[in-house]
Amino acid sequence: MRQTSKQYNNDDIPRSDFLLDLRQQIIDEPLVKKHLSKRKKRQFHWPKISKFTLWGRGGVRVKIKWPTIKRPRLSVKISRPASLRPLWHLIIIFLVIVIPLKLIVYIEDLRGMRVRVVNASSEGLANLETAGQLLMNEDFTSASSAFTQASASFAHAKENILGVQSWLWQLAALVPSEQMHLGAKAPYIIEAGNLASKLGTDFTILAQHIVDKIGNNDPLSLMRQINVDSSQALADSVALNNILNKIKPASLPGSYREPLENWQAKLQTISNSLEQLQFWSAASLDLLGEKMDRRYLLVFQNNAEARATGGFIGSYALLDVSRGQIKNLEIPGGGSYDTDGNLRRFVNPPAPLRLVSTYWKFWDANWWPDWPTSARELEWFLLESNGPSVDGVIALTPDVLETLLTITGPIDLTKDYGLVITADNFRPLVQDYVENKVSGPKEPKKIIGDLAVAILEKLPQSLNDQASIVKLLEQMSTELATKHILLYFNNEAIEQRWELTGLAGQLAPLTPGQDYLQVVNTNIAGGKTDLKIRQTIEERIEIQEDGSVINDVTIIREHTGERGDGLYGVRNVDWLRLYVPEGSELLAADGFSAPESHFFKPQDVTAEDMPAIKLGEGSAQIEPSSGTLVYNELGRTVFANWSMVDPGETVRLNFRYRLPFNVLEVGGNTDWLSKVKAYLGLGRIGKYQIIIENQAGQSPTTWKVMWSWPAKWSLLWSSVDSIKANTWQVNDIVTKQAIGLLFKVDN
Repeated sequence: MRQTSKQYNNDDIPRSDFLLDLRQQIIDEPLVKKHLSKRKKRQFHWPKISKFTLWGRGGVRVKIKWPTIKRPRLSVKISRPASLRPLWHLIIIFLVIVIPLKLIVYIEDLRGMRVRVVNASSEGLANLETAGQLLMNEDFTSASSAFTQASASFAHAKENILGVQSWLWQLAALVPSEQMHLGAKAPYIIEAGNLASKLGTDFTILAQHIVDKIGNNDPLSLMRQINVDSSQALADSVALNNILNKIKPASLPGSYREPLENWQAKLQTISNSLEQLQFWSAASLDLLGEKMDRRYLLVFQNNAEARATGGFIGSYALLDVSRGQIKNLEIPGGGSYDTDGNLRRFVNPPAPLRLVSTYWKFWDANWWPDWPTSARELEWFLLESNGPSVDGVIALTPDVLETLLTITGPIDLTKDYGLVITADNFRPLVQDYVENKVSGPKEPKKIIGDLAVAILEKLPQSLNDQASIVKLLEQMSTELATKHILLYFNNEAIEQRWELTGLAGQLAPLTPGQDYLQVVNTNIAGGKTDLKIRQTIEERIEIQEDGSVINDVTIIREHTGERGDGLYGVRNVDWLRLYVPEGSELLAADGFSAPESHFFKPQDVTAEDMPAIKLGEGSAQIEPSSGTLVYNELGRTVFANWSMVDPGETVRLNFRYRLPFNVLEVGGNTDWLSKVKAYLGLGRIGKYQIIIENQAGQSPTTWKVMWSWPAKWSLLWSSVDSIKANTWQVNDIVTKQAIGLLFKVDN
């Protein structure tokens, strides 16, 4: 029986949604065989002998001609329509009608998707906001639950977009519709929300671990856990930042742009903070002696007697740390004076210190307002006084101990001193014991050591709830910012990183064209009177027609003490220094008064000079009319002179100087200033910036800054909003403040 070829039924062919369905033409089997049967059979022909030659010596030569063999070819003829016009008509119908209709369906789907996605995302964002507030309120359990709810909302939103083809999101971005643009960013928005929820959970875990471990008296375990948690949070914040960078604010509807930009700015701050936390948690393991014991020099600076880095160093301690635990805390009973008899080298002091001594000693080594410089000098004096080498220096003022006493509560020293020390009575009681040598003539500082040990023993027990932990962290942050706590590390990598935080107490380099002012008071033989001094600094900045700048600085020092009131009611004797931009020219100075020359100790010509002093104030020029010293150090010019004020009196010290730059030349070639000029269509621009910095460890100073500029100039912009009548005043600068002005120059 002859086998028939398979027949294809049109009903078996899957139908497309499109009107035109082009398929590959299938060649029917009988048709193929029909054509194959028409092939010619191969024909074989015997070769022909074209030439035959017989040689005379028995040789025969034959030439044969071989025939060519021709192969038949398969030829399949497919019929074509006489014209392609009907096919083009179908294609045009497909492009013009079918595709737009299909896109309309997809766009409607996207619009509906946009509503569902936005609703789910809005719910997630609301949960995130709630969780963040709970986290700020230290309600970690509720915050964790809210973050979980936010994550669920974003997961639900993500499910809504899984069925949408990816090319449609890109296509939606091209449609001129704000709703479609928002819909096009939906995948990124949902992913960002999910990562934000995860980041919030990271913070919750981090905060909870800090609370759980901070009271366990195991700082190494705490730092390890913080390092792990902060590393995870940092990774999630980086991932979130990468997603947000894919969402261009300009492509979103106006109501969504500002929240996104704010989110991006805050996330960058969060990422920077997490990176710092990750680094310092790892560095703390080294500083706490995880693998090698560490020893630190602690110096107690009494800011009632002002010195450049905070106060006079009456006491010090050696702190040994091993594997996170205090191994030993040694506080000499005689305080800093115990180093005197062991000093192996005789060094000439800065000239003002000869009011109290012929030689430079350990307790006067914090001479420079740059803390790293003073800290290294303290280490040198300790080592040359037969003391040990150390891994760093920590400086504290009495304000820090007062702060700790607010957390620990009263410290009972009744057994040894008959006193109960609180935050309120600490300064007068301890001051009385130390200065009047109640503890004995040989150990007047012993009470400070015993009090410090008692505080350290009681502090971990006091951190038994979230409120006390948060209070401690906030107060210590304030003490660091106001430089009542100063830290210096011999580890170069750690110290460099610490200086980047702005908390290291260093004088940062000034940029070209930047004004600067710091007033540094050094109490020398003036009792503890700086607690009674009310200081106001007034600065008048005069911008000239040619762009040069002249500053007039007046320091007003009012002694509020009462005459005869112990250490507080005596004359305040102050060596006052102004640190200004290097190259400034002193024009005039007045209002000074110096101790009589016979009070100064003689100089030992055989003693050695310290290079930092010899190259700095040792090479000073003296302004003839006022006797003011002018010299350069720490990348600045210094104007220095004496001031003395009695109880109930007020003195005014005046300095007038020209800055070493021109405000018209400073900003002329900067890229950003050129863009501003081009945008505003301006000609010449004047730019002025000043940094004013308060002395470390001192009470807030009142600053009043006044400007004047040519009448044809107009103020375009200022960095502070409170400038009124060309005057800016602040009463509570405790660290530093930068102020910038931008002028349009019409002449």
